[in-house]
Amino acid sequence: MRQPSNPVELEVDMLRIGEFSRLSQVTIKTLRYYDDMGLLKPAHIDRFTGYRYYTVEQLPRIHRIIALKELGLSLEQIASLVNDNLSPEQIRELLRLQQAEIRQRIQEDQARLSQVEFRLRMIEMEAQMPDIEVIVRPVPPLRALTLRTSISQEDPTANLLVLQGEIEQAMAQHHIRFASPLTEIHYSDEFQIDYQDVEIVIPVDGEQTKDVPLATAGILRLKTVPGLPMAATYIHRGDYLRQLPDVLPLLQHWIVDNGYKLCGTHRVIHHRGAFEHAEYADWIMEYQHEIAFLD
Repeated sequence: MRQPSNPVELEVDMLRIGEFSRLSQVTIKTLRYYDDMGLLKPAHIDRFTGYRYYTVEQLPRIHRIIALKELGLSLEQIASLVNDNLSPEQIRELLRLQQAEIRQRIQEDQARLSQVEFRLRMIEMEAQMPDIEVIVRPVPPLRALTLRTSISQEDPTANLLVLQGEIEQAMAQHHIRFASPLTEIHYSDEFQIDYQDVEIVIPVDGEQTKDVPLATAGILRLKTVPGLPMAATYIHRGDYLRQLPDVLPLLQHWIVDNGYKLCGTHRVIHHRGAFEHAEYADWIMEYQHEIAFLD
């Protein structure tokens, strides 16, 4: 770049750092930092005063730096983009990595948000803990067709509706009737953030002697589902899918408060639910949480 030959020409052609700061909306401190990093060097530095001078032609570069910074790129990554002669494919790869990191942060923030919302609900329940009618009793074994499957946490309603459709189709095709209400067994030996480990249990009578294939979801296996020596049971009326995150902690709170130990599984009995095609508000569900006496 042509160096100014006299002070008058310097004032006409170049901008002091304060003027360039106002035009670019970047602080003087940041401009000095970008100079130290090699991101944006002044067009001229007066060797006597040390004053930094910039030109209007440098505005597009500082705007590009700001835009890349707003994408979440580090200054080192930005330096590679503005200083190095990267190919389009290298630039795409850098942005793809940034895209993946942003998505990961969003997922982590969503998980933290869910935990905060859960804690708030628990605080509200503890502040106005309702009296709930819980009965402790054994649960008998069931002869049933069962399917153990994974239900996505991302859209559990859609997953359950597809599975329900396949089960209804298979039951109609093979003339199968419920011997008692549909049961779900939720396994919780290990926490999974992405899915629920659930066994769908369809109680049947002695006339059913074979496994039943489903269209795509697998095979309903005929077996005896073990009973529970002791379970805390609570009957709830309302929207099962929306209210389960609140109802289950409420039951668990009762169990602990009354001196029992929580065991690994809980069951949901659909006295009136999905297969009756009832309105969500009219569903009647029985929650059975496996418990034991404290040691």
